[in-house]
Amino acid sequence: MHKLRSVLAGGRSRATAERQGSLEAGDSMNTASTGADTQEGETASSSADFAECPFLGHRYYLPVRRLFRTTLGQVYLARNKETGQEVVVKMLERGPAVTKHVESELLIHRKCTGHTNIVQLIEVFLTPRYLAIVLEYAPGGDLLEFVTQKGQLLEEEARWFFQQLTVGLAYLHSIGVDNRELNLSNKLLTGDEARPLLKINDFTYSKSEQINSDPNSALGSLPYTAPEVLSNTMRHGHQADVWSLGVALYKMCVGLYPFERQEDALDARTAVQNVLGRIARVEYGIPTSMSPELQDLLGRMLVKDPSQRISIPGIMAHPWFQSSLPQGLMDLNGRVDPTAARQSEEEIVSVVREAQASLRPIDTDNIEEMADDILAEEEADDLLEELSLTRDYASGSMQLFPRHDRLRMEDALSPKPGGSLAGCPLPYPDRFTEATAFIASHGDSLSEESKLLLYSLHQQATVGPCNEPKPWGWSVVNNAKWQSWKQLGDMPSVEAMRLYVRTLEEEVPAWWAQHTAGGAGAGADDTPAANGVPPPPAAAAADGDAAPSASAPAAAPPPPPPPVPAPKTRSVAEVVVEGSWVSPYISSDKRPPPRYEHATALIGSELYVVGGNYGGRYLNDTWALNLENLTWKAFVPSGAAKPVAEGTPRVPAALPAIAGHVAVPWEGSVVLVGGHMKAKEAQPDMPVRLLDTKAGTWSAVECGVAEEGEELPRPRGGHSGVLVGSKLFIFGGEDMMRRPLGELLVLDLATWQWSRPEASAGTRPGPRSAHAAALYRNRYLLVFGGGSVAHCNNELHCLDTQTLEWSQPAWEGPVPPPRAGHAGAILGSTWFIVGGGNNTSGCADMYALDLSPLGSGPVQWTLVGNTPVESAIASEGLSLLPVPMAGCMISFGGYNGRYHNAVHVYRPEGYLATHVGAPQQHAAAGQAAAAPAAKAAPAANPAAAAQAAASSALAAAAAASAEIAKHRAELEAARREAAAAKEAVAHEVAIMRRQLESSQGAAAEAEKALEEARTALEAEQGRAMRLEVEVAEAQQALGRMEELERELQKYRLSAGEKKGSGIWGYISGSG
Repeated sequence: MHKLRSVLAGGRSRATAERQGSLEAGDSMNTASTGADTQEGETASSSADFAECPFLGHRYYLPVRRLFRTTLGQVYLARNKETGQEVVVKMLERGPAVTKHVESELLIHRKCTGHTNIVQLIEVFLTPRYLAIVLEYAPGGDLLEFVTQKGQLLEEEARWFFQQLTVGLAYLHSIGVDNRELNLSNKLLTGDEARPLLKINDFTYSKSEQINSDPNSALGSLPYTAPEVLSNTMRHGHQADVWSLGVALYKMCVGLYPFERQEDALDARTAVQNVLGRIARVEYGIPTSMSPELQDLLGRMLVKDPSQRISIPGIMAHPWFQSSLPQGLMDLNGRVDPTAARQSEEEIVSVVREAQASLRPIDTDNIEEMADDILAEEEADDLLEELSLTRDYASGSMQLFPRHDRLRMEDALSPKPGGSLAGCPLPYPDRFTEATAFIASHGDSLSEESKLLLYSLHQQATVGPCNEPKPWGWSVVNNAKWQSWKQLGDMPSVEAMRLYVRTLEEEVPAWWAQHTAGGAGAGADDTPAANGVPPPPAAAAADGDAAPSASAPAAAPPPPPPPVPAPKTRSVAEVVVEGSWVSPYISSDKRPPPRYEHATALIGSELYVVGGNYGGRYLNDTWALNLENLTWKAFVPSGAAKPVAEGTPRVPAALPAIAGHVAVPWEGSVVLVGGHMKAKEAQPDMPVRLLDTKAGTWSAVECGVAEEGEELPRPRGGHSGVLVGSKLFIFGGEDMMRRPLGELLVLDLATWQWSRPEASAGTRPGPRSAHAAALYRNRYLLVFGGGSVAHCNNELHCLDTQTLEWSQPAWEGPVPPPRAGHAGAILGSTWFIVGGGNNTSGCADMYALDLSPLGSGPVQWTLVGNTPVESAIASEGLSLLPVPMAGCMISFGGYNGRYHNAVHVYRPEGYLATHVGAPQQHAAAGQAAAAPAAKAAPAANPAAAAQAAASSALAAAAAASAEIAKHRAELEAARREAAAAKEAVAHEVAIMRRQLESSQGAAAEAEKALEEARTALEAEQGRAMRLEVEVAEAQQALGRMEELERELQKYRLSAGEKKGSGIWGYISGSG
């Protein structure tokens, strides 16, 4: 039902036909090829639809372009950020669309992954709305399109594809999988155009003996269906695949299907019945132009009786197949990579079932209304917080992200076309009815793709699930409509209505304003505007570039500073602004290339940047930023290595290209530990390198182990490193196979020996990489966030480095969302967390964790603010270090769709460093005192003028303070009211949930009792039946007893009459 077809981009793409669901149509649409020629430092695509890409900001995949949209999701072409490999990502909407059938299909595809002639299933992961399925990308088109363009293939061309298809099918049969959907549109091409490599795709109808698939479902393509499948005598089996293989071979060589006739196109109503009759009677003709060997092979494959049909081994032994056989094609083991599957079956099942369960609708209107209320309260709370930030900024007390927060506030307050303030206020199903009325009058302006999607959702909402037979393949429109409707499965009508309206809102955000502008719509005249805001005019709402004039000043960029002839170099302490991220002016001509996953270390006043990842390439350069004059210099190690003393573990060696490593300062040098490297430079053990900043040399350090019998740590990247005295604590990371690790290692820099300390108590964090770690009070190692390929988390763990005890501190406040690739730095007793991303998007927020209560009470999370999503601060793989001499933090690099090499500095509001600012203030005071006295003297009455100015300033300040206090009081009252409302609503929801759970439990118990009563009733009915039989038998026996009694009486009377005289009576004395 849910096709996992890979989409074909490139010269022979069939995106239009695939998008419409017509799997046999010949329509094509050329799409621009997107290779690896993207400009460095830019995003791979600037298409507008990427703003809604569900996996934009994913750790490993960068969207290139959207290929098409299906009824239940979207399909994108993407690129692996690290390897540059192009893949296809299919986004299937979570909830009812993710059925058991999808699970079995994915498991079968995973089982088949690894063979050269099968499209590889790379992995599956989750976003909040979609199940993402990552597949191998085949840029050469599909085999049906290839055949259609040529009309028919020569025998040599057909043999080349047939040999690969047969070998792939033989592999499927060898692992117990029947394909059952062997049509040419599912066979993808890649590689050399002259000799393309064929790959089998689409396991929708496949059947496996080990996997709970559905072998009795109807097959998808009529021309390939075997007679035994039509007659219902056999729904699956190897021989049905042989029949379909024969039809595919016939189609390649002749250009037509064997049971297809040209006259069928004249009457589509009878075409299906005609084809079914010919398949059942096996009526087809073989052209005499074929070679005798090919005619013989086709005649043995297209046989009605499956037991008489040739088998796959028989095909592979046939002379026509053996002719021009490529070398190594028959070696099945040589064409299978057992390590190709990145995820186990258990991991796939876990992801799919989470997708099935997470969006399951609750059929209780009250609970949905309560959820909407809670969402509204949370949005109101966020708005109040942003109002507070803006008011503080207006009063001069705060400068944290001022422009961005003003834009967000004005955007939240202004009515949006299609948004909550201008959308349709009607409930369902009235909203759906008005949407269908709008489509009826304005639907011509929509794209064909949107029309098809809306048609299928309308059918599902009004008619129900599709139970009609599949139309014949020549009618492209009917095929597309049927396929799109069929994919919805058993989706409830209410859900179809919601998707219908949501799709319309995505295509025409201002549809309700347009619909009601001319007096149309059920609520056009009598429905008040939401929240008292009237809906905007249709023309203005439809204009995506229109913006309220009030927000224009906030949206305008700040004016550049006036140019000066010779800009004076300033230190980082001079450029920092409290409460705001600042990107200082760097006077150097040469700067480091953009990068992420690099490492930084601060030695004195120089910030060293080493290695990193840029455009999928690892870097091996070293740069130093002088924080006293903000100038870059490229650190070029000396060619002549300085000799080292005998007995030392250091060996002079150049730095290889590296990323995901850890750098720490040590005795004036930079120590580098671990990191991902190129395969040819990979090492069996964890590499440790040392940069002598004075001598300008890199050296490799040969480390040992503290205890005999221990093994050196294996290499890894994405780990964290914290220096405690002379011991470097290493935690987590990923090995060379990208598997997350969870072990704790310690490298003693005094002896260069590794050890694996065992935790004395507590539960250690699970395996993870790309997390943040920091040291507090020179004792506590803190770990936050991180994740694996499929999941990110927001857990906080603490290790006491003295007792080696793990713990999870209690916390209060808004905890940051799950993330990985973020950075953190401690200033004073506050740990700041910035950047990162998850499977949904990048994280454009900044959080602060107050660590002062650590060990005595819960630590406190605080949302400091938000940054623009395009800022380097909202990136993954950035670095963040505290600068004690300036009382600030400094960040560098990162990736958020583009690579960055910007430097940003930040000092928290109210943070005062005693050694920063005092000399500058004294100097300013001296300069003011040295000014000529004559210039300071006003013309008349200077004392009165100064007193008046001071009084005016004090009055203005007092008024501003009173206004600020008033606004703060209002804000606090609103917050308290919102918190009380949220708590009340949450309490009601909790009560209703408990009632729902109680009702569900009672219903389950009642159902169980009913089943038991039915069982007992059946037993009693059987017992009663047996008793009735026994009673009937007893009554029958009783009737025979009465007869016997009458006969006995008769005998008695007869015996009495015979008594009398006679010799015997005389003798007996009775006569």
